[in-house]
Amino acid sequence: MPGQHLGSGVNNGYNPAIPGFSMNNSGIYLKRIKVRTQISGYPVCCQRPFPAVSRAARPVPAGWPAALLILFSLFCHQAVTAADNESARPEDTPPVFVPVATSLGTLQMAQDVSISMRDETRIALDIYRPDDNASHPVLYAAGPFPHTRAILNDESTQAGPVSWYVSQGYTVVIASVRGTGLSTGEYGFLSRQEQQDHYEIVQWINQQPWSNGLVAGTGAGYYAAAQWQLAIQNPPGLTCIAPINGTLDPYREWVAPGGLANDKFMGSWYENQVRLPNAFAADTPHLISYDMRLAWLMHPYYDEYWRERSSRENTGLVSVPVFAIHDWTQGRDSAGFTTTLNSLGRLNVVNKQMFSTPAGETPLYQDTGFLARELLPFYDWCFNGKPTASLYIERPRVQYRVRGQNSIKRESNWPPGNITHQDWYPVMTDASTMAGSLADSQQAGASGFTNLDRTRGSSVIKFVSAPLEQDMEITGPAMMELYAATTGNDMAFEVTLKEQIPFKVPASALLLPDLFEDEPGQSVSAFDASTDILVTRGKLKASARQRDDTRSTEYLPVYAFTEKQALSPGQVYRLDIAMRQTAYRFSQGSRIVLEINQVNDGSLAMTGRDTIYHNTRYPTRLWLPEVQTRQVSPRMPAEEQPTSTGAGNNRSGLFFEPGSDPDNAPDEGAGNDQLNENTRDEDDSPVFFVPF
Repeated sequence: MPGQHLGSGVNNGYNPAIPGFSMNNSGIYLKRIKVRTQISGYPVCCQRPFPAVSRAARPVPAGWPAALLILFSLFCHQAVTAADNESARPEDTPPVFVPVATSLGTLQMAQDVSISMRDETRIALDIYRPDDNASHPVLYAAGPFPHTRAILNDESTQAGPVSWYVSQGYTVVIASVRGTGLSTGEYGFLSRQEQQDHYEIVQWINQQPWSNGLVAGTGAGYYAAAQWQLAIQNPPGLTCIAPINGTLDPYREWVAPGGLANDKFMGSWYENQVRLPNAFAADTPHLISYDMRLAWLMHPYYDEYWRERSSRENTGLVSVPVFAIHDWTQGRDSAGFTTTLNSLGRLNVVNKQMFSTPAGETPLYQDTGFLARELLPFYDWCFNGKPTASLYIERPRVQYRVRGQNSIKRESNWPPGNITHQDWYPVMTDASTMAGSLADSQQAGASGFTNLDRTRGSSVIKFVSAPLEQDMEITGPAMMELYAATTGNDMAFEVTLKEQIPFKVPASALLLPDLFEDEPGQSVSAFDASTDILVTRGKLKASARQRDDTRSTEYLPVYAFTEKQALSPGQVYRLDIAMRQTAYRFSQGSRIVLEINQVNDGSLAMTGRDTIYHNTRYPTRLWLPEVQTRQVSPRMPAEEQPTSTGAGNNRSGLFFEPGSDPDNAPDEGAGNDQLNENTRDEDDSPVFFVPF
């Protein structure tokens, strides 16, 4: 059967999900054997047809066919024997270790170690190990960066605190993926070739005297995405993975969240953190020809090109434990960890997840206090036989920090079972300033709409609730149910959820230096002020609204992105906009802020008008996953509302209303196309994209 030596009954790492991926018992590709056969539909290289026995013991056929068969058998035997002997890799650059002093002690370092892959591509590795002659478990990370010894003191690298890991008794191996750093070949952004390289590198690591044969994945961002791709292949010796701020679906979460091109990823991250550092590397400058934006333009939808780079559909192949960690403050411009959450539920192995925030300026993947407390127990458990009784196993499956409350909660599943989605309705109150209110119930006979003129740029509408009478905690997926029409052929919106925190500031504290403040005991005037805290956000292009019903839930839409869903001018459409999942507590006295704004990635026309409806017939509303600590009345989803028409049941997001034309709408919406860019507040903290 595929993946086995004929007659051996031993699986040798062949993965049918990865075409052309066949290895011998030594974990070496049989790339030099040209003769191929077909077994069970999978092409495999010619392998030993029998276990190794003496030639005298083999039956000798007669005639010319027998002679050819004997020659063929001898050829295969010699070829496979040669492949088996390749385990030493004489053409590879052997590691030459030198001692390096760090603030945590001396370690042994070998740089620019070059090993060859099945297609003669050479991958550059940097190796850091404890200063002894013992073999140690290995942490493996791979990314598209030119790695140097500066990584030992780099407090921003997503490979993690390398020196600290070594001080904890681990060897760290860092690879520059093919086509980057000192590695040869062509870079292809998480390509199949790159994925297969991970398998071979782990096999090479297992053969080294400084390795004890146990390997775990490590690192954040791109390093984390590479861990998922490694785990899907399940190379011998791989013990576990611990992706931090990673993704299993780079198209949906990095390249085009909501169907819109992500300039922060394709520009700020790829151009500035991958191409430029490689082009201006001090040792060997490397020009990367891969064009991320061109790849998206050539493959704007989720096709085979992006499916090859996605791990989402193959998580069932993972057979090692997973500990997924995410930082709430990372990736708030995208769906973030949605695919991680969805995929962990489908794993058949031990898996746990943690969502937290940094204690200070240091990111989680560099915070040694956090890593010692949360991650090292996982590595220790994996490297010590996975005992049933351990600190890691005793922990709950899900741990998460509630932002705004700064408390850790522990659950067996995500989201927790004590949430109910409650709807909040936006109501326009001042068209001239694009401002409105947000209420937890819809007014009887509510009617209204808001026009947004594209020719004036990106318009922002801001809805603010009344002060909350008590704390309100949300946990899980939030969703915006938006009804809109356009005079053009497409439209796109971003929705942002914030908390507005009020406070009073003495006037003298701002207007006068301390020396000139009023005398002690004298009353001073004060004014009300507030600040807006970002909670979560999401965005969607209307033509990309089609749901993937096999993966979506009622309040967590997952978009198919397989084709463009055409729009008819003047038609009202329902858009279910997924917002990044979160855990947040709004404080008593604070206000809930909802912002809706037009967005454009350059693919939409700059002319025309979009109309957002918020009335009884088209109940635009925000669905929040409220933790049940207060009395609420259950709401019915839109498809169960008596005011909705049958067309509202279409979960593709399309809401047909024949003859509904914004141009013929009531005059009450007049003036709502005013633009006031000052209504959008800045966030109180920086927003990072996942791979940064």
